[in-house]
Order: sequence, then structure tokens, then C-alpha cells
Amino acid sequence: MTTFDEIARVQRGYIDRVQAGRGGLSRGQIQRLTNQHHFQRPQRGVYLTGSAPSDWEGNVRAACLAAGGDARAMGRTAARLHGMDGAEKHGVIELTVSIGRGPTPRGVIVHVTRKTEPELTTTVNGIPVSSVNQTLLEYAWLTRSDLLVERAVEDSFRRGKSTEGALRRFVGSRGKGVPGVTRVRSVLDSRPKGRPARSGFEVIVLDILREYGLELPERRPLLRLPPDRVFELDLAYMHDKVDIEPMGEKWHATARQRRDDAERRRLLAAIGWTVVDVWWQEAMHSPWSVADRVRSARS
Repeated sequence: MTTFDEIARVQRGYIDRVQAGRGGLSRGQIQRLTNQHHFQRPQRGVYLTGSAPSDWEGNVRAACLAAGGDARAMGRTAARLHGMDGAEKHGVIELTVSIGRGPTPRGVIVHVTRKTEPELTTTVNGIPVSSVNQTLLEYAWLTRSDLLVERAVEDSFRRGKSTEGALRRFVGSRGKGVPGVTRVRSVLDSRPKGRPARSGFEVIVLDILREYGLELPERRPLLRLPPDRVFELDLAYMHDKVDIEPMGEKWHATARQRRDDAERRRLLAAIGWTVVDVWWQEAMHSPWSVADRVRSARS
């Protein structure tokens, strides 16, 4: 027989009352362990073994156990568990459950659904959670920001968690009137030519250009220079020879990255290209300046 300790270890210290019973603990033993602070009770009928404090992810795990059945983390909670770029770092815990299943956990938003297909659920660190495409659909429904949805979509494509074709097929299979479908389609239809965005900041810069009425550049095109040099640009107007560089820290942090960047800029300048640097502060506080500089570079 599997012991309660073995069950809890798999679930990172969490166990529900039924599992504890299957693991050999009686109700009286569970109560004594709780009274003696060997067990914590984050949700009714759910226990955290040991004395370590519960964190946000643990609270999500406890909520799923408390809801029981086919409960899974969804929406904003699922986006954060999947590590999607732009997913809000909030304490919201949202679950989806089948109609008529289980109790409502404390401090949790519960959405009831008739959609119970197994392919809509995956796991992250052992927590049942909406699949990536289902999460994007739910996130588009539950967050009010088109930009956050676009960042999450591009991040999923960049990391190979989904593709535009797969997401379009998934959205198409959901049917009319499903929350989030219209917004996801809008995000997909407004994607510029090129490969998925390298970062969330790149998506923000594209959003600025879109807002101020500029034609969208090609994303991450390859520029070949003789005899055998190949450079990946960021956001480029190939005909105008203008490369827009969102200066995110991740891609310009090391000495080698800075040296390579300087060499690339030197070679681009030698063949008549203009590089427009865009920094976070300017994008956040004076986006019109970004648009004006790009427009000027193209003229």
C-alpha cells in the first residue's frame, strides 16, 4: 500500500483527506497531526505536511485538490503557471470544474463548464492546468489587455508551446460565442510578417507602431552580407533599410552580446542601414517619440 508520505511527496507536500485515508491515516490521526501543527490545512479537506509555509503555487495545488474531480487551474492562473510572458503576477486563483462537481475552495474563483474534453487539460509541476491553447483562449477572455494577450501568444509560439496554425485550428474548433475567441483571432490577424517575437518588449514596440498608424515592420528577418555573413535583425523595414532595436536587457547584457551588436551595427551602417534604438523608459512614458523617430528614419 502506498503511504500517505509517498503520496504527499509526489504532490510536493499536499494531500487530501481521501488520499490520506488511502495512505493509512484515520480521521483521528489526521486531526491529531493538524492539532500538533505537523499538518497545515490550507483548504477544507486538504493538508500540507510539514512546517514549510505555503506559496502561491502551493495554494493553487491545494485549491485543485479541494475542488476535486476534474478541477484544473485556468485563465490568468494557468497563464502564470505556464510562465507566459506578460502573465500578471497576481494572487488570483481561478479554477474550472464540471457542472455539479465538488465544493468551492476558499478564496478561489470557480468557473463551471460543460467542456470536459481530456485534451483541454495538462499538468504543470503536477498541478492540473488548462492546455496552452485553452489557456490562451481563457486568458483572452479574462484579461482586459489586448497587449497582454499578444505577449502571451507570441511567447507560446517562441518557446514552441504552440504555433499559429495550431492555435487557429483550436480556436476554429471552439465554435461561435465562446469567450475569448474573437480576441485571439484579432491578435492572430494583426501579427506582422516574420518569426515570433523574441521578447515581450518587442511586442510592446510593435503595439506602439500599430497605435500610431505606422506600417508594421517584418519581424526577425535574416540579412545576408557577402561573403558569408548572416544577421538576424529585430524589427526591420527591409525596403527602407531601417532596423528597430528594442533594447531589452536580456539580449544586450553580456560583453560578448555588446561586441557582436556593435560589429553588426558597423556593418549595417556601411551598407546604408539606419538602426533605431528603443529603450523601455521611452516606450513606457513617451511612445509618440518612438513612433516619430521610426517615421523619420523611414522618410
